[in-house]
Amino acid sequence: MDRISVRCDQDGQRLCNGLCGGGPEAAGLRARDPGNRHQLLDDRAHAFLWQYICDVESRVRASTEGVSSGGAEAGAELDDGSTNDLDYEDKKQGALSVHDCINFNLTAETQRCRGLDKALSLWKSLLSQTAAPRLRSSEQTLHALHLTAALYGLLDKPFQVIESYGLTLRLLEAEEADPLSVAGVLLQLGETLLLVDCLDQAEVCLDEAEVLLKTLDPGRGDQLLMMTLSLLRSRLLLSRHQVPGGLALLLDVLACPALQKPSKVWYLLKAKAQQVVACYLGLPPSALPLPLRRSLQERGWSSPEAALTDSHKLLCGIVMLLCPGVLTFGKSSPELRCPGTAGDSLFQKWLVLTNLLTCSQSLVSLLTAVGSTQEAKMFCLETLRLTAKLQCVRP
Repeated sequence: MDRISVRCDQDGQRLCNGLCGGGPEAAGLRARDPGNRHQLLDDRAHAFLWQYICDVESRVRASTEGVSSGGAEAGAELDDGSTNDLDYEDKKQGALSVHDCINFNLTAETQRCRGLDKALSLWKSLLSQTAAPRLRSSEQTLHALHLTAALYGLLDKPFQVIESYGLTLRLLEAEEADPLSVAGVLLQLGETLLLVDCLDQAEVCLDEAEVLLKTLDPGRGDQLLMMTLSLLRSRLLLSRHQVPGGLALLLDVLACPALQKPSKVWYLLKAKAQQVVACYLGLPPSALPLPLRRSLQERGWSSPEAALTDSHKLLCGIVMLLCPGVLTFGKSSPELRCPGTAGDSLFQKWLVLTNLLTCSQSLVSLLTAVGSTQEAKMFCLETLRLTAKLQCVRP
């Protein structure tokens, strides 16, 4: 049976032929040859996933093209330094307000996510079986599961992210995959578990990843994963109030020369490290004594706001490289130089967008807490604009 054909045309429409409906042809094949069932379920899951992806990409493109003519007006609105917050959202009749960006229609949101949910459900039924499934291409299914996890991360659905990475690990184990690939997924899973405060489970993932990384020969290109592991352990220790040990790991990451590489993956790790810096600087003096605090301040961050602002600029710069036109705000970090942007994966793009939204939320909360109401409102409005373009409802 031919593989599903998925195509997004120039008008943003999606064509997905084959198995989304699971029609009579598929049922007939199952009846004649039960051995095809695994491949049919896998094909249907791919079809639902890519149907959803085409829908997301077409909506983003349409919204980007729709606001391109009004970008200058939006920028002018943000540059207005008026201190009257009551008039901020009513400057112009055509300006996008906070209320325009919030989608309260949960029924419509559920319907939009139906394809993604259906794909995850099909892979769960397929990979939950005792015997290893017979797939048409395990490599393509692994890539699809990574995309599924990234999309759920963008939607701020961490438990579905955990499910997706759990299925990825199960398939990697069945295929006896390279330890480097398994360690990478374990770190992604551990990071998600930290977000939902499952500290013990996150520690198990980090320990398993460390064991795998130590089995690799030097020079296997695992430096990025080792630094990611150290950063996640720093966050874990911070959550357990073991500040000195966590800060030592964070300083090791910040001192890594590779953090200055002109590469998007290293820029993303650096942005994450700056967010962890903000968490440590936000601790009270009793938890972070002055000598430890100075070790971070000497690196250029005098406050949590400064660290988060640098992270936000860096993430904006990466987004501008990966998907130009999506942002109508933000200043790219002047240090950002990254050649070879063509052909970047959807997985990387959605990871960066997820981190940008998370950083923006933290920045808005922090600016509000310190009394910078106008600046917080500006970041809040632009973050809502971005989520409106992506049409992802986040709490």
